[in-house]
Amino acid sequence: MFKRHMHIIATAALAVLLLLPVPPSKAQAADIHLEPNLININATYNGAEVTVSGDIPADAEAVIQLTGQTQDTHLLKKGRVFGILWMNTGTITFENVPKAYMIYLPAAITESNLSQDPLRQSLGIGFEALKNKVVLSPANEDKDFQFKEFIKLKSKEGLYSLSENAISYKDGQNQMKSFTCAMTIPASMPQGLFSVTTFVMKNGQLMEVNTNQLKIKETGLPAMMSALAFDHGLIYGILATLIALIAGLLTGIIFKGGGGH
Repeated sequence: MFKRHMHIIATAALAVLLLLPVPPSKAQAADIHLEPNLININATYNGAEVTVSGDIPADAEAVIQLTGQTQDTHLLKKGRVFGILWMNTGTITFENVPKAYMIYLPAAITESNLSQDPLRQSLGIGFEALKNKVVLSPANEDKDFQFKEFIKLKSKEGLYSLSENAISYKDGQNQMKSFTCAMTIPASMPQGLFSVTTFVMKNGQLMEVNTNQLKIKETGLPAMMSALAFDHGLIYGILATLIALIAGLLTGIIFKGGGGH
């Protein structure tokens, strides 16, 4: 009797399991790579190119963001004194700004709709989203104006940029597509650790976030000079003075020799 009851219970449980709805299969995850992930700054370094590539769902869009470590940046404020002369009138501090900030967009997304999209704003993508995070000191400064000037300065340095139509797509398989983005790393980029984040989005929804680390470090002569500057300031100062004197003497000899008749 006991075995019969157990058989009936097992059969009923199996029937219930068979009647339960089958959960939908999980969407295929994006496969994203960063190449190279290490850049060495040597004596002949003049910038580099880094490629972000991978596969995402065919109906999704990718947005790529490179972000450096945050720091406080102090800038001199210029103003008109006595209504005549332009002079330094104080210091403005931008708190919690990244060393570098670069955005790469596909053709379907422009800078204007990037700043108007609530999802991308909530994710902190774009200059407008960055401005909302930044703390400006003194607090009574015009934040909109000063932040625009800050972006202009960093853009001239090559450390801040927003590139449209910078991500290209190719058809893939299994409802996926491949993408490629070539990021230009300027020679002015400081050494350090940088986050390269790929946001995969579809119909206003975030599907996936993938982050790779890019390391930039000094090697050879630049590394030696940096070590001297930070750890042996006196020796660095003496060497810098000697180099300047030698360069001056060589310049004088060259011009003197070339100018005689």
